Amino acid sequence: MRSILLIPIFMVAGCITHHADIQPPVPTLPQDYGVTNPSDQILQADWWLTFHDELLNQWVQKVLDQNPDLAKAQARLAQIYAEQGIVGADRLPQASVGLNASRRKQNFIGLPIPGSEGQVLSNTSNSDGLSFSVTWEVDLWGRLADLHQSAKAQVLAGEADWYGVKLALTAQTVRTYFSLVEAQNLYALAQRSLKAQQAQTDWLQQRFNGGLRNGLDLRFAQANLANTNALISQRKAQVERLERSLQVLAGSYPEGEADGLTVFPALPDPVPAGLPAELISRRPDLVAADQRLRASGLQLDAAYKNRYPRLSLSGSYGTSSNELTDLLDGDFSVWSLAANLLQPIFQGGRIKAQIAQKQALRDQAFFDFASKAFQAYAEVESTLVSEQLYRDRLAALDLAFQASKSAYEQAQDRYRSGLGDYTLVLEAERRFIQTETDWIMANRTLLENRVQLIMALGGGFPGTSAWAKGE
Repeated sequence: MRSILLIPIFMVAGCITHHADIQPPVPTLPQDYGVTNPSDQILQADWWLTFHDELLNQWVQKVLDQNPDLAKAQARLAQIYAEQGIVGADRLPQASVGLNASRRKQNFIGLPIPGSEGQVLSNTSNSDGLSFSVTWEVDLWGRLADLHQSAKAQVLAGEADWYGVKLALTAQTVRTYFSLVEAQNLYALAQRSLKAQQAQTDWLQQRFNGGLRNGLDLRFAQANLANTNALISQRKAQVERLERSLQVLAGSYPEGEADGLTVFPALPDPVPAGLPAELISRRPDLVAADQRLRASGLQLDAAYKNRYPRLSLSGSYGTSSNELTDLLDGDFSVWSLAANLLQPIFQGGRIKAQIAQKQALRDQAFFDFASKAFQAYAEVESTLVSEQLYRDRLAALDLAFQASKSAYEQAQDRYRSGLGDYTLVLEAERRFIQTETDWIMANRTLLENRVQLIMALGGGFPGTSAWAKGE
């Protein structure tokens, strides 16, 4: 009889599925892809140090120490660790010890016992028991092992997600810092312009009062001065907004007043041409997507194995007596052993539906990885090309700044000498201020593009090979 029961077990032993072996979809790469790698400095864990800005380093450290979103991500990771422990516990025997005691009173009504006329006879008894029981599901097909490995893959994905949150927060901090430096410089430029325009307006007012200049030039100057005052208010509001944004990232009260941010840090050395061939294993979002794809394949395997028989073993040993003092006496021992082999036959389509559900989730994970992979390569390619273009633009703006500054000074000299029109002075001033504005913004754009490149390459994430080993 036992051999007959084991026949279906051996029949399905060779039918175990392996859907977890699916390979993640990787875009077809150019032949020269990956011939060079970016310098190690932009892939180091504390990549922001490459900008050599001590104040920036202090802000980033505050964010890493105090940001609530990073603490929330850490708590989420702790939850994933706990969930893995819950799943892993199913593979081990479950043991429990119990102690029970009861007291019972029983009435004997209607029994013909002499001498008991008019009385209700009763009996009181005690029952005490001590037990130790063990249950264990034998993982015949590796179903529980699949679920355990799936949970481990989810842990790896969760760790990669945590690093992704850290990378995103540090990048956001650095970008906000650069934007604040830009805003401070633009605010300072507006103040310098206001000072120069105020002097020009005062000079025109004196000439107008002496009858040496017409009122139209004075009105132009006054209108220009008023516009700059309005711009100063706008620029100051932008500075205060960014100051508070930076303080919120650092987990501080947004009181503003983050002074001293007026100098852009130097851009690190150019990135060598080419892309890292191990990009797929370097970006935390791709590592997380890869692990979730693996986890979904393992869950699909486990769903298929729900169709196979399950073998459960259980046993218990204990003592039972009417006296509590007898519970440690072997003469009062009781025990039991049991084995249960259960083969699903009809589940109302539940198992089939679960398989279809896991298959759909596995397909979603597959295409999610594909989407993220294509986006990752696009981000790296775009930021690499953009860096050189932004450098060229900044160099051109340097030349334009010098030329517009000279033109503005010459227009002022000609007007003061009576050889030029005041509208030419206003136009030269507008171009000079706009060129310096563009130059300030181009510096911020170039620095932000480097941050985007670092993020596109995975920042300081060590990559699957080293990180999965705990290095």
